[in-house]
Amino acid sequence: MENEFKSIIFNPRTGIDFRLNSARLIYGSLGIMILYLILTQLFQTTSETDMAVFIILCLLIIVGARWSFNEKQKKFGYLDGELKITEQNISINGKEYDWQEISNFSFDIQQVLNEPLWEDDSWGAYRFYGGPSFSQGVDSYIDFDSTYGHIRTYFQLESSSHKVDLVNLIRRHFFLGNIELQRTYNGLHLEYEQIQELKKEKAQWANVKSS
Repeated sequence: MENEFKSIIFNPRTGIDFRLNSARLIYGSLGIMILYLILTQLFQTTSETDMAVFIILCLLIIVGARWSFNEKQKKFGYLDGELKITEQNISINGKEYDWQEISNFSFDIQQVLNEPLWEDDSWGAYRFYGGPSFSQGVDSYIDFDSTYGHIRTYFQLESSSHKVDLVNLIRRHFFLGNIELQRTYNGLHLEYEQIQELKKEKAQWANVKSS
């Protein structure tokens, strides 16, 4: 069976995203608190209402921090269309681009759906800076030039096995010479030792193929 990778395309929206999230709740409450404090100092006003406002804003900051610990990422865009990568071509919504006509191919492979974004987060549950904890899996992309112009396509990685399928196919195209070494290890986020191992694997693959 031919090696191939299929995924749903993520289409980023343009404009400003006004949806509420944990970071906006935290920093919005903090901003209002500072502004309110400045106004009370300017007009020399103190009352039980002021104290109640500060308490409510503090509670909102705490709620935002707790929300960020469980928040799932919601990128500004929508999922629609299909990306397919094979050994012969790349297909985006049915339009095929042969590898022979593709140049400057690069890519980036990030988290999968519902994968923690901050595994090494030393703050743990006390994430008072806000932001989602779990990925929507749509930060990965491919980027290349073709006879039709420059193309960048984001897509969703649905699971760890889905990501492994893509990594294996990317390595295959590196062996075939369709992707440069630097673009390969940058996109795969490899460390020095892993880069050397990848180069050895390509040399071994070339020897087997030529024999």
